[in-house]
Amino acid sequence: MSDRYLFMMSRIQNRILRHIKGELKKQGLSLSPGQMAVVLALNETTHALMGELSRTLDMDSAALTRLVASLETQGLVSREINPANRRQIRVSITPEGKRQAGILIPIVRNANDMISRGFSPEEMAVYNRVNQAILDRFE
Repeated sequence: MSDRYLFMMSRIQNRILRHIKGELKKQGLSLSPGQMAVVLALNETTHALMGELSRTLDMDSAALTRLVASLETQGLVSREINPANRRQIRVSITPEGKRQAGILIPIVRNANDMISRGFSPEEMAVYNRVNQAILDRFE
């Protein structure tokens, strides 16, 4: 059926997440995909405000708070009050978080390579354009 777009996107997401979880398990990591996204986002910067992370990851603040709390318990991130604005929480990646991000990056690169394998750059440009258009429609 050509009009089952949500079903197909769900199946794709489930298979990719299953693959990534298997790769994480091989490496001895027990991160959820959401936790992985937070670690990788923080790996790109010194620290981030919770609101910034929420927007970057397109995640509601309650879900992000739970993920960050769990990552803090695991010693992968730390939280502190933003010295520039005491109403904000600043999240930073720890050295252990950096170490695990170093393991995560090749896993993510491999998954991205698997997604794009066999497609021309032009086809991938269309794929990216369609995905961005879908994201924009459901903003």
